[in-house]
Amino acid sequence: MSHRIHNVHQRVLSTTPENLWATLTLLGTDNDPLYPPEWGWVRFPDGLHSGGRMVQHNGMSPISYRIKEVEPPRRLWFGEIPGIDGSHGYVLEPVDGGTRISHVLSAEPSIIPYLLWMAALRHSHDAISELILDNLEFLVTGAIADPYRPRSGARIIKRLLGNRSTKVAPPRCVHHAEPRAQPNV
Repeated sequence: MSHRIHNVHQRVLSTTPENLWATLTLLGTDNDPLYPPEWGWVRFPDGLHSGGRMVQHNGMSPISYRIKEVEPPRRLWFGEIPGIDGSHGYVLEPVDGGTRISHVLSAEPSIIPYLLWMAALRHSHDAISELILDNLEFLVTGAIADPYRPRSGARIIKRLLGNRSTKVAPPRCVHHAEPRAQPNV
């Protein structure tokens, strides 16, 4: 028996899909201004292309998956999540007033991974997703209209993880984007 997880985080930013894509592709660079360092890191050691590796350290252990799709400026999608029948990634859609960016996680885990998701992973995933969107918004617009404030579950998980995610150095990566200044968020 499996349980369905469908988790979506989104923003509408006043920019074009092309500009937002250029900023999104800073994710995973050696000077990544998007991934919140207090929650670990993500890298694309083979470069940002379909079939390349994505390595993420979220405070518990490194997770490695393959990049499934790189479709500028519309979709950056990551393949199977180890141990879970699912995938996740970013979708960019032009809308009135700008571009909607959505981070979507869709999975059908068995009961043990589902319970782990409900107890802990959901909180850290929500925090990381929202903080990445905050950083994207800041880099694209120069401000954050409604900054994310971690819920108690995320704060508890962060305290339990402590500083472990930042103690493991991320691998250097091959990437096509030039680094930009870090946002002050």
